[in-house]
Amino acid sequence: MHPPQLGPRVGDRQALVIAGHFPNSQAPGCDEFVYKFGWLDALDGWVGGQMKSHEQFVLIVLMDDANIVPEGRDFYDPIALTGQIHHTPKEHAQFQQLVGLRHLEQPPHSWTWRGYRNLASTGNQDLRTDHILVSGAEGPRDG
Repeated sequence: MHPPQLGPRVGDRQALVIAGHFPNSQAPGCDEFVYKFGWLDALDGWVGGQMKSHEQFVLIVLMDDANIVPEGRDFYDPIALTGQIHHTPKEHAQFQQLVGLRHLEQPPHSWTWRGYRNLASTGNQDLRTDHILVSGAEGPRDG
């Protein structure tokens, strides 16, 4: 009996799994907010480079705490929160730019951040700031 072979073998199709915690920031326009976009640009460039230089990766998965709420369905009150931190058009656009990655569908109200301050979660004031993005995923881009 031979022991199982661990690790990649010739001809294996590989996946690159990346876990990330994106920078948070304070109010739109502050220094931290500007930094966040530089960081996201660098991430986008790095992921794009990985996709081009590692042909053995048939799948790239980015799991993140993005500190971005990309769509109205990802937060409890899209009208009241639009333009506030995590909910700005600039953040939404940056999130959508992540090269070749698509967001996996999530059921409605499957929040990943609980508004625990001032008992906010008792009023369902929660958000989806954590996402799974996949290269080559089928379906419409969510972001």
